[in-house]
This record gives sequence, structure tokens and C-alpha cells, in this order.
Amino acid sequence: MKNPKPEMIRSARAASGLTQTEAAKIVSVSLVTWARWEAGTCLMPRGLYDLFMISTNQSEVVCEQSLLRGLDDLISDAVALRRKIISTRPAIPAE
Repeated sequence: MKNPKPEMIRSARAASGLTQTEAAKIVSVSLVTWARWEAGTCLMPRGLYDLFMISTNQSEVVCEQSLLRGLDDLISDAVALRRKIISTRPAIPAE
């Protein structure tokens, strides 16, 4: 799981109608920490982002994002496996 990008954090907070101070209290961090996450100077831990999303009734977004990440991972694994299989096949001589 990847850390959320600053724009995702700002967007989630804005959607909840909270100030940075109020958002920081929800996940038990300082205002400075929250501001750094939104500015992109520090990475917000994925678990705290998910907690914030659930606490602000935006959990459907978290579920959709998790599902999409899972599908992306499956596709990447399938492509990698296909490449591995193709690279190990013996060459077929042209007639």
C-alpha cells in the first residue's frame, strides 16, 4: 500500500469540511504534522489516512481505492508472469 499523496489528503479533509486542526485531532497528531502531510514535506502513513477516511464517513472511497490497488497489483503480476513465460520459451525456428 502506498502513502496517500498530498492532494488526496487535502481533498479528503476538504470533503469532510474540517480545518487542518480538526483533521489532525481525528488521527491524534499535531497541526504541524498534518500541515506537513498536506504540503508533501512528510509522508502520511497509509493507516492514518484510512483511519481519517473511515472516521469522516468517507470509507467507501477507501474501499474503492483498495479494490483498484488490488486489481492493479493482479494485472502487474499477470504481465510479469507472462513476460517470464515468454522469455523462457525456446525459440521456434522459421521454416
